[in-house]
Amino acid sequence: MRRLVHAMTGLEVAIAVAAIVVLFALYEAILRRLPRLRVERPLAAPCPPLVALDAVESYLAGVGYEMREAESSRRLFQHPGALVSLRAIEAGHRLRVTATGPSLVVEVLGVARVSSRDRESFRHRIDAMARAVEDAARAAEAAEAQAVALERAPQVVRVHERTVERQIVVARCKFCSALTPVDAKKCDNCGAVPFL
Repeated sequence: MRRLVHAMTGLEVAIAVAAIVVLFALYEAILRRLPRLRVERPLAAPCPPLVALDAVESYLAGVGYEMREAESSRRLFQHPGALVSLRAIEAGHRLRVTATGPSLVVEVLGVARVSSRDRESFRHRIDAMARAVEDAARAAEAAEAQAVALERAPQVVRVHERTVERQIVVARCKFCSALTPVDAKKCDNCGAVPFL
């Protein structure tokens, strides 16, 4: 090895070091793209993907995550800072959450390694996400059942009638003998002006 290094010129050494740095950077980039932790959590009851993802988004927004990408059955969230409970997961990690009807799949991306203690802590967090999804599914079912019950309920229509009675003093016209209100200017029947 020493003979190889002595035989290389300064430029060749610089190129070799640069190649090693580039290979290490590519290795790190590939590691960061692969999921370091993947947990699939079955749900108690099937849940529509949009309801599940909205519940996960609401839960993760409460603990500091921001949504980066959204698809019909998958969303990508990123945490801008380091988590206190997950000390090995550095800042800027991402969560890819996929919702199928019967299960919730959460993958941790953007980290080099996750310790076994942090894996367990993260599984507890995923259980909390799954509970949030199950609560949202129950709330959606209850709202749907209430809407169906309201559609089936007999419609009650209330009609308010008001009758107004007034007395109008009338007199007979002296020309045609028709009844005409006293406060009228002329007779309604013949049109005579002084009809009284």
